[in-house]
Amino acid sequence: MEVGHSVRTVEECIDVGLDDLTVATNLQESRLLCGDSQLFEALEARVHHDSFWPSERFYQAKVDEQKARHRRYHDTAYKLEPDLKLSPGSLRDIHTLSWIARRHFGATSLREMSDFGFLTDAEYRELNECQNVLWRIRFALHLELRRYDNRLTFAHQTSVAELLGYRGDGNRAVETMMKDFFRTLGRVGELNKMLLQIFDQVIIDNGRSGEVDVLSDDFQRCGRTIEARKPALFQARPETILDMMLHIADDTSIEAIAAPTLRQLRTARRRLNHFLCQQDDAREKFMALIRHPNALHKAFGLMHRHGVMSAYLPQWSQIVGQMQFDLFHVYTVDEHTIRLLKHMRLFDDEANRERHPICCDVFPRLARRELLLVAAIFHDIGKGRGGDHSEIGAIESHDFCLDHGLSKPEANIVSWLVRNHLLMSVTAQRRDIYDPDVITDFAKEVRDESGSICFSA
Repeated sequence: MEVGHSVRTVEECIDVGLDDLTVATNLQESRLLCGDSQLFEALEARVHHDSFWPSERFYQAKVDEQKARHRRYHDTAYKLEPDLKLSPGSLRDIHTLSWIARRHFGATSLREMSDFGFLTDAEYRELNECQNVLWRIRFALHLELRRYDNRLTFAHQTSVAELLGYRGDGNRAVETMMKDFFRTLGRVGELNKMLLQIFDQVIIDNGRSGEVDVLSDDFQRCGRTIEARKPALFQARPETILDMMLHIADDTSIEAIAAPTLRQLRTARRRLNHFLCQQDDAREKFMALIRHPNALHKAFGLMHRHGVMSAYLPQWSQIVGQMQFDLFHVYTVDEHTIRLLKHMRLFDDEANRERHPICCDVFPRLARRELLLVAAIFHDIGKGRGGDHSEIGAIESHDFCLDHGLSKPEANIVSWLVRNHLLMSVTAQRRDIYDPDVITDFAKEVRDESGSICFSA
């Protein structure tokens, strides 16, 4: 441990702290080890005075600091070589909550945050559990490296997994550890966003969170968030979770789920005794969402972030945090798939024609875009279960289509797309495309456009 140190008067500490958020944060966490207690109390009095980083200013600065840090990691917790301290959902996201709570409420620990009523007992236990998981992995990494570095690279993941007692053939031990790790980041990230929203209402809004617009009997928009209008709505009628996502698709001004509603969603999600896809009315709503022209804007991203995809589709729940050991992916399977869906949205925008000329020509002319979206959801869903993931996905996507009211020819198209989703990339990147035999083999598989009559306009 390298100890950073400086020698300053109390006045100098305050002057430097006013100019530097990092120093101000450190001063807020200062504690007496030895020395003049009266001098320390004088510093404490100045640091915790309202004139030194007023609570509203400190909160906004910390939120901006977190947003900038998340952008450096492409706003995702699911990169395959994460930073245990700084990645979204990592330890720093817990620290940020603690620092804001300390500055405004005087809470010096997660337990005190719970005592102040900003964390429920269940959320406190969850956040504490997540913190312990991250601490253990970080400590194991430092034991392995014998130096200070928080990046959990491929080179050290195997040894860290072994040190922590994970076992399994091949990559199984690493995959299990990393899946635990990524799911922990997801839980921290969700709690972080929910609690920051609560802090925002208390510290900044003072109860004024925007104009209320009733969307239906069950939901309303409040500012840029969507709220459930009834307590325990999702537990009483779980299919309304998808109604909420349809409202988000309908209204592009909605950016997030309100904290009380998110709490309700988290509770209902844990108490579900079946997957939502087993309900007929939920299936209809999911397909309405798939067909919605604006579904790729925010709805699917929020469904993934808040566990709705896992609550709906059993296969999706298996790929959350699933690693991919190859040179072509930098994200986990679930994150890679969500990013694919978001990327497809670019093809409907003329501004991207120069970058994606063929896609921007073809995508707007598709008569049944939902078939392509279903294929995208299932293209890698068979990974991590042994066997050919394309074949697994082809079978499961075919069943999904029939269960969700699509015709057999449509199910066949989706299944074919999933089964052959690697065909073009393998042909273009690994084979000689000037070889007539290669072209012939590719043409035999793809045949012609007439085979996709219901897929194109």
